[in-house]
Amino acid sequence: MASGFFYCEAMDIFFNPMKILPYERRQKIIRQLQRKKSCSIEELSRVVGVSSATIHRDLAELNNAGIVLKVINKIISRMEGF
Repeated sequence: MASGFFYCEAMDIFFNPMKILPYERRQKIIRQLQRKKSCSIEELSRVVGVSSATIHRDLAELNNAGIVLKVINKIISRMEGF
């Protein structure tokens, strides 16, 4: 098993306690957009610490929820007051 993983006997699973949860990733994306108003996929990937594919999936969820607007080469916050 790769380093950083632990076994939870009660749930019979291996897990990585350092892995960021989807909710936490999306919160980081929203906070970054609050600071900058718009960001690139690459920038969000660096800030959040995940792959661009993961950022794309999270942005699709945030876009469907009406929180962000995904346009070519950048993401824009749709939230009022930001």
